[in-house]
Amino acid sequence: MNKYEEALQRGLEFLKELGVRECGVNARELATYILAPIYEDEVLSIDDMLSNDYLVVHEIIEILALKSMGYSITSNIVIEAYPGTYKAHLKALRFELQLAIDCASQELFDILRRCKARGPHRWNRYLKSVIEAIEVMGRGKVGIHLIVGLGETEKEAVGLIRWTHDIGAETHLFSF
Repeated sequence: MNKYEEALQRGLEFLKELGVRECGVNARELATYILAPIYEDEVLSIDDMLSNDYLVVHEIIEILALKSMGYSITSNIVIEAYPGTYKAHLKALRFELQLAIDCASQELFDILRRCKARGPHRWNRYLKSVIEAIEVMGRGKVGIHLIVGLGETEKEAVGLIRWTHDIGAETHLFSF
């Protein structure tokens, strides 16, 4: 398995943990896209990019967005598809910053986001994603969606809000 296949596999596993089940990107497309000429000087090396699961996921989402716009992933895609590449970049950013935890307790999360919904979502993976997003984006730049009134206790709701605040994230609160 080459480095693009390995990076793609890790990226797909990461996306699967977040609930993305279908992904029509292959290792050849990932390599072509990452190696394509861009408008600016690259800040990271290819190996640095491929070793960072967040950056790999970002590239996968960009490729999916471009393909959904009807583009083929060619060696000049970044330049030829402009402004589509810019729109794909914005879609990838929007995907990265959406952390809809929704439930204030693991028990409710497992019922409503995992078991009952037959979803692949994992409470600990979502909480870890919030921490990892803060490490990348910085304190105050990441938020979670939290719906209260689903059956959690007041202590559970306040506890998650406090945890979110303490680690440097914002809470977007919704009532049910």
